[in-house]
Amino acid sequence: MVKTLPTGMQTDLNASATTHCMCWKLTRVDTIVMGFTDHDEDIVFDAVTYAAATGMVGSTISASSNLNVDDMDAIGALTSAAITESDIQKKLYDNAFIQVFRVDFTNVTKRIEIFTGFIGNVVRGTIDFKAEVRSLSTVLNQTQGQVYQKMCNVDLFSTKCGKLTSDSADYEKLAVPVAAVFSRRLFTVTDSKVTGRSTDWFTGGKLTWTTGTNTGFVSEVKSSLLQDGGVDAWIDLWEAMPTDISVADQFTITTGCNKSIEICKSKFSNVVNFRGFPRIPGTDAIVTYASRKDKNDGSSWYQ
Repeated sequence: MVKTLPTGMQTDLNASATTHCMCWKLTRVDTIVMGFTDHDEDIVFDAVTYAAATGMVGSTISASSNLNVDDMDAIGALTSAAITESDIQKKLYDNAFIQVFRVDFTNVTKRIEIFTGFIGNVVRGTIDFKAEVRSLSTVLNQTQGQVYQKMCNVDLFSTKCGKLTSDSADYEKLAVPVAAVFSRRLFTVTDSKVTGRSTDWFTGGKLTWTTGTNTGFVSEVKSSLLQDGGVDAWIDLWEAMPTDISVADQFTITTGCNKSIEICKSKFSNVVNFRGFPRIPGTDAIVTYASRKDKNDGSSWYQ
């Protein structure tokens, strides 16, 4: 797309030296707006202050006329006043919306937006960070619509699932404390509200921290297993928490679903709304051969 430069900006670019700088406007997933610049002084326009104290530097922007994902890198220092290690660990910058401007710092009305996109991978170093910035075309690479797979492709208690959170027989959101900690993703619970349920009852559910240093962070439960005769429930999360989990930290946990047709039938009696395709053959069907001694005798697999 052709961009029209503000009056006088092309003349500046044709000169041997310019008074231009780069500015980044970042809108995080929690709606907080932040501004950064590679100039040595703060710049203000459109009610946003673009801070110079962050040491922000941008790489060359790679752009194409096809549907490939254009990208650039933004590199900056970890500072307590701007981008902190804790905020990166909490994934507040994942998929954040970013706008990049070229600005005349002597006259901020002379500016042009040269890039719009989203934050991709963020890599933390000892004292700095590197963020991948992806263009808007990255949205075209995301799966749209349904996918043919054995497992159900909708979330439990969503509209397409058909199960309602108001159905107390299926939905539970329990508030319980941590009993013992083994890592940032593995801990135990002794509260009877959890140990009183069967193994894997909360597998696939959502866990939300309500107290402690991880307050507000949400993770999916990888597994919930009963141990020691049902006295302890071991909770394993899919990802490590941003900070250490402590004994007595409080969290809420919801009923889970592993998206298999067996659980849909036995746990929720909801096969009529199952959105997977359980009879799709696996990759082993490609290399198998005919045999009268087993199921692969030429007859239907689903009789």
